[in-house]
Amino acid sequence: MLNYRQLHYFWVVAKTGSIVRACEQLNLTAQTVSGQISLLEASLGV
Repeated sequence: MLNYRQLHYFWVVAKTGSIVRACEQLNLTAQTVSGQISLLEASLGV
């Protein structure tokens, strides 16, 4: 199921151009961000 958090993390990664920079901006670990993006991909069937 899609949720706002997953979409927000995806948007920040796209905006910054990298997971590392997105993590710095979001103050989260790469494991957290990539895990949420993986869940987003799964919910979209990607």
